[in-house]
Amino acid sequence: MKKIGWYLLFSFGVAWALWIGGYLLGFSSGLLFTAIGAVAMWAPALAVWLTRKVTGGEKILAVTWRPLLKGNGRWYGIAWLAPVLFVLLGGALYFLVCSRQFDLSFALLNEQMAATAGQGLALSPVLLILIQVVSAITYGPLINMFFAVGEEIGWRGFLFPALSERMSKTKAHILTGIIWGVWHTPYNMMGHNYGTVYFGYPWLGIVAMCFFTFSVGVFLSWLTEKTKTIYFIFNFSFFIGCYAG
Repeated sequence: MKKIGWYLLFSFGVAWALWIGGYLLGFSSGLLFTAIGAVAMWAPALAVWLTRKVTGGEKILAVTWRPLLKGNGRWYGIAWLAPVLFVLLGGALYFLVCSRQFDLSFALLNEQMAATAGQGLALSPVLLILIQVVSAITYGPLINMFFAVGEEIGWRGFLFPALSERMSKTKAHILTGIIWGVWHTPYNMMGHNYGTVYFGYPWLGIVAMCFFTFSVGVFLSWLTEKTKTIYFIFNFSFFIGCYAG
């Protein structure tokens, strides 16, 4: 448990310091905060390295993050394309539960894109959907994986396997999902996943994130066990995370 404790201290400490520090300095939106968020995504990977240093230098990653292409083609295909299905199913579920709030004009997305670009930006809903789908199944994964690998090195490469050695896989899945979800708390409280105007803010948002990270984490861990690597698997995590927001 000593290694797990150090890992949690480093992963939470670095990421929360970046998010909260950026917020206090007035960088709670825009390109600069996006850059801070991208750096924070590497906090779990840094935490693995720091944990190894303070606990004796022994190897602590359960899988490799190098590509293992032989025999893993179908699993990489699932990791690459399955997010599209998940997003469509998620959109259908949201429409069934919250049909009155289902905004086909994508006003919030337009506002977020305009804020990020720093200027007015108005795109048609059809064009927005087309851009998202095309990027998701073509160049998006290749770009996203360079950012999301930092998280997956920590959560799937170290934490879940380490917890699985001390408890059942079911309990390890639940605990990993909760920890991963709570890790996002400062980012969520600033409105970067669910906004700030909803019933039960921010607590229901934190609970929703934990449920999301648990659900996605089970699938990611399954893929990691099948491929013995987190290479390409982290793309799934990043892609789903973008659409969860």
